[in-house]
Amino acid sequence: MALVALNEGAFFTLLPLLLNSLGMPEDIIGYALAARFVSMALISFPAAALSQRFARRNMLLIGGVVFVSSAVCQIIFAATPLIYVFAGGMGIGAGFFMVNAAPFMHDYSTQQTQRWVFGGFAAVNTGMMFVGTVLGGAAADLTARALAGWAPLSQVPEPAFVQAYSIVLIAAGALASIGILLVLAMRDVKWAASRERYWDNIRELFRHRLTWAQFSFTLIIGLGSGLVVPFFPIFLRVMLNVPASVVGALQGAAMASVAIGVLATPWLISRFGRVGTVAGSQAISLPFIIGIAYGPFLVGLGFAPIVAIVFTGAMFIIRNSLMNLVNPVNTQLLMDIYGERQRLNIVAINMMAFPLGRALGAQVGGNMMRHINYQSPYWVTLVLYSGGILLYFLAYAKLERKFQKRVRAGEDTSAGML
Repeated sequence: MALVALNEGAFFTLLPLLLNSLGMPEDIIGYALAARFVSMALISFPAAALSQRFARRNMLLIGGVVFVSSAVCQIIFAATPLIYVFAGGMGIGAGFFMVNAAPFMHDYSTQQTQRWVFGGFAAVNTGMMFVGTVLGGAAADLTARALAGWAPLSQVPEPAFVQAYSIVLIAAGALASIGILLVLAMRDVKWAASRERYWDNIRELFRHRLTWAQFSFTLIIGLGSGLVVPFFPIFLRVMLNVPASVVGALQGAAMASVAIGVLATPWLISRFGRVGTVAGSQAISLPFIIGIAYGPFLVGLGFAPIVAIVFTGAMFIIRNSLMNLVNPVNTQLLMDIYGERQRLNIVAINMMAFPLGRALGAQVGGNMMRHINYQSPYWVTLVLYSGGILLYFLAYAKLERKFQKRVRAGEDTSAGML
């Protein structure tokens, strides 16, 4: 997963810049990004069913091969309609990894160690995304300069940037292929989930109002994220003429802050509880969304461009950290509440809802930026996040108190609350 995250970091920074350099408008870039999220959503339940039928290790191998090959082909065919096909392939490959990660960690941990396991896992993956963004951005600028005869970055022609982005992204995809070899060495000896009645379990799961609340929360957060996050590299380049190396450094710093922040979540959980930690951290992040949107306007107020870049970057880093450092806390809560029989299924529901929301958000956000302005999607994101956070707190606060009461009483919680 760490090697996949390294690849993700490079793609997160450089793919939108590559498509922009190829002359694609923001709305078309949104469609290309959405193809990956849609395919991830569509594969969620089949991936969970296949993992129960044929074991997690085999599905991880298949997912790894599809992910890496699609990543490389997506860059090779970036200027053709095939980009949508291979973007979808990356989503399918990633889906097999995502649906299995949380249940796997829960199987190999206890109530005492879970907060450290989930937090540490998130920290490692986010840290590797940090490496991917920073090295990817720096390597792209360095390669572009080399291709242009070591001209200053401001004088490098656009075709050189296209070649540089492509070279770095293909190299990142090739590096992620090492992860397939690591999966070959994995022995999943604790796999014990029932392979029968899968679709009956799904129908049973959707009879609970809590499942619909979780689906709605994840969909809303994904929609708000899709409106702005995939376009942040383009936002910086268009509004402040920021080079790829600086974009990569800012996104890398945001990921590094998340990696550090998740290590503090065990203390936050002990102080505020899991629901309070998730809802509180995400609520505090809301004002910083507008800070990102209007940071570039500091130039118009007489401030130097570097001040606007630093301010906008700081807003992005803080918002990103507060929203995402609690993701492993939410995942741990879901694993406890839904129990062994439904863990893969609730992960599949989450994996379907978030990419669907993000895919729709990417399309809407791209169109809003092209036809209205670059600030409008941030206001919609603010409203969506506010509603989603309130929904989450109302859905889980009481149930979390009941669960902790059972833990303190020494009851067996392996069957979950549903």
